[in-house]
Amino acid sequence: MVGSMARNYIETFHNVALAGRLLFGRCRIVLRQSRQLLMRA
Repeated sequence: MVGSMARNYIETFHNVALAGRLLFGRCRIVLRQSRQLLMRA
């Protein structure tokens, strides 16, 4: 019982960490592109 709960918690945490890393990477790319556009203007 406790083992399955811990496993579910770990899986959820892993998925959240993956999603956060993807979002962070996307935001960083957008920031870099917007900075280039500002410099070009």
